[in-house]
Amino acid sequence: MDDAFMTELAQAIATHSPLPRFPSGITVEQAYAGQPAVSRKVGPTAGYKAGITNELIQRKLGLDQPQLGHLYRSGEQPGGAVLAHRPHAAIECELGIIVDAQGQPCWIVPALEFVHLRFTAPEDVSAANLVMCNLGADQFMLGQPQPWLSGLEALMESSTIQLFRDNQLTQQACALSSMNGPEEAGEWMLDQIQNHQWPVTEGTLLMTGTCGDAIPFQPGSYRADYGPLGQIEFSIAPV
Repeated sequence: MDDAFMTELAQAIATHSPLPRFPSGITVEQAYAGQPAVSRKVGPTAGYKAGITNELIQRKLGLDQPQLGHLYRSGEQPGGAVLAHRPHAAIECELGIIVDAQGQPCWIVPALEFVHLRFTAPEDVSAANLVMCNLGADQFMLGQPQPWLSGLEALMESSTIQLFRDNQLTQQACALSSMNGPEEAGEWMLDQIQNHQWPVTEGTLLMTGTCGDAIPFQPGSYRADYGPLGQIEFSIAPV
């Protein structure tokens, strides 16, 4: 993969600019080979994300499983933050897993991902190009972690995630809808990470995919309610 293109791609990701035109014919395998280099040019990694977990979208893209991307450490936002409005972004309610250096789950954590994809041309939207740009990884926000096993028990008590905008219910989704829940999703992710020979260290974060639909990134005050796992609040500034 051409280094100049990867540098241009990383700069566009970091500045929320339109993505450069992608070279034709990139395969998913080639995209995975280039993805770590693009990520390093954006900045240090906080962990990994599962993307394209919806089976219908997988089929449309010619895939038979989800894909992986890197999370940028610079993208972590504190709970309660006021985020700048971006018209090409979306909100995804997820569950995160924090693992130790051996890849063993230690914590389960409510999580929000704010993805950003701004392709220059519709024909650039492909599975390989999505992998190349880390499936739109941009910002993320975490709630209060809970110990892995007791957190799973709490999740089973009420497996619904509700997202409110200005106190109006925007979405209600099953917390187990992405790859049958965080336990199965985490196992799959760690297996794939090992296959790619990507590093896992103490505190690596795994974002296990969207529960429900991606929600437009509209101004307002938001509250994501994860039942016994807690809540996350944030705002998006007016345009």
